[in-house]
Amino acid sequence: MEMGFPRQTLRAKTSQVLRQKQIGRIKLGQLFSLPEPEFRKLIKELENDSLFRELVRKWKVVSYRKFSGIRAPLTVELKDGLILSSDTFDLQSLLYQNPKIVPLLQKIGQLIGEDRFNKLLHGGVSVRQIERECRLTPRQTVIFKDFLNRFELEKLTSGDSVSSTTESIPSRSARTFKIASIEKEGDELVIYPHLKEDYLVKGKYSINYERYEQLYRKRNLAPERLNQISKIFKMLNLVNRRTTTVYQIIYYIKETQSDYLYSGDPGRLRSLTRRELARRIGVHPSSITRVMADKSISTPQRKELPLKFFFPSQKEITKSYLQDLIEEEKTLLQDHRLPRSYSDEVIKARLYRDYHIAISRRAVAKYRKELKIPASSRRGKEILLANEI
Repeated sequence: MEMGFPRQTLRAKTSQVLRQKQIGRIKLGQLFSLPEPEFRKLIKELENDSLFRELVRKWKVVSYRKFSGIRAPLTVELKDGLILSSDTFDLQSLLYQNPKIVPLLQKIGQLIGEDRFNKLLHGGVSVRQIERECRLTPRQTVIFKDFLNRFELEKLTSGDSVSSTTESIPSRSARTFKIASIEKEGDELVIYPHLKEDYLVKGKYSINYERYEQLYRKRNLAPERLNQISKIFKMLNLVNRRTTTVYQIIYYIKETQSDYLYSGDPGRLRSLTRRELARRIGVHPSSITRVMADKSISTPQRKELPLKFFFPSQKEITKSYLQDLIEEEKTLLQDHRLPRSYSDEVIKARLYRDYHIAISRRAVAKYRKELKIPASSRRGKEILLANEI
């Protein structure tokens, strides 16, 4: 009995540690699965907590460590205390496209004030009146009207409600939540978070445990206070896991899909897998799937695309190239520059020669049938009939 007691205690302690790890994994899984608007709400509530603010401002125990390669969204200062914020992508994208408009917006904003400027953007103020009041030159008038037209077009096509003073949070019914834009600036691709006050802008939480230990010894904190701080630290570490994973996914897309991002050509997409990304950043593939679920980014071509778009399988890419070859075949047959349709064997050879994709003739036939593309003999007859008509 005496020998069994320590062994039983060790087993109990080991079991407790394993249970705690399992609970931690469950909590992390739940946090990774949380819809983006709810996750941002959680962060806001956490950062509004009085104890969190003490840890940041008073005790300097918690701080932010910025993510590399992230730039804050553009804001246009109009005058002291008056800022035209680009929290929504409409205004932000337009300003990125035409930075020369910024000085003109500053001038107009200073002269008419924030309230009237916001009304102007939403059609509540006469543009002609603003022209006279601000004494715009004919050239400035053209530039400003062009800006307003583009702004209005973006509102209509995006379906977003635009606000220059509050953050735009998509409703739960939205299919995806736009979290960032990848912009092309010269020869460089740059990541801009969608919102000005954003965890991608702030970075991840950094906890100074050494300073906390000094604080603990100096102030002799009560047990309940220690428990509250411990809970905050655990939550910060969980939040860091998710925000860092989101950042790593976007950064990975920027680095590996640069050919597509520069060109906008779907044919330049690389075959990528979530498993490969999970291995590179050291998380489970299921975590990648959960985090990517409801999120999108916009490309330099101003296309908003879900994150999963950037992870096409080899099969999807092969099908895309196969369709391109069939389109090429159709054009050449119509122009009488091709004697006959491409056989599956020819397509197989072209896929390898042009795209370095090695698949069997049987796989070509399988993909062709999945795409509802007829056999070569039937395709040739259809083109001949069309030419005769």
